[in-house]
Amino acid sequence: MLYPLDVTKAQIQARIRQEFEKHRYVEDINVIDLLLFKGRTELEETLNQWKQTTHVMRFFNEDIYAKPKPQTFLEKFYTSNYA
Repeated sequence: MLYPLDVTKAQIQARIRQEFEKHRYVEDINVIDLLLFKGRTELEETLNQWKQTTHVMRFFNEDIYAKPKPQTFLEKFYTSNYA
């Protein structure tokens, strides 16, 4: 076992699937190449244990750090550069 994770196999598979679904409609070949490069880099860093456990767990907790997107016109305006 590389990292002592408190995550089940099903949760890991679901999170990886979520990443694939996020980029499902990407058709630009340059963007696809960049995504492949980033994926291979992440895999290499993880397998070589260049990451600490907290770095790996952050992959599963990304939703916590995401800011809520503005919904109404005023919320969008206040978060824009015009306010």
